[in-house]
Amino acid sequence: MENCPQGHPLKKIPAGVSKKTGKPYEAFVVCSQCDWKPARVYSPSNKVAQVTQMQENKARLINQAMDRKEESISKFNALNSAISLVTRHPNYGYIKSEDELLQKIFALQLRFFTHNSRSLEYDVDVPTEPLPESEY
Repeated sequence: MENCPQGHPLKKIPAGVSKKTGKPYEAFVVCSQCDWKPARVYSPSNKVAQVTQMQENKARLINQAMDRKEESISKFNALNSAISLVTRHPNYGYIKSEDELLQKIFALQLRFFTHNSRSLEYDVDVPTEPLPESEY
């Protein structure tokens, strides 16, 4: 078919990605003057491929969200462990400023978090002896 029902010439739109939604679309034909479009023909194999792709994308997004959640929980636990360790340390009373306190807490949080992210277990081994002043 070269023309729409009103006799206007048809224009072929190539496949691409929607600027509005960011989703890919297949090539289609539209009337150049009245925006008439022929009925789309769906093949069952095409629909199955689309559903399969959507399921794979959904699974990937869920896994990414779970990974971010796990990382966030791990960072929060590392912060709690660092706060607990610093406030229970015998030299806690000798910390001169809030900046120094935060510096020590965040340094330990980073240490705990990087340790946890490299291992399969998320348990933090807290030393039973006080940390040397150089590590505190």
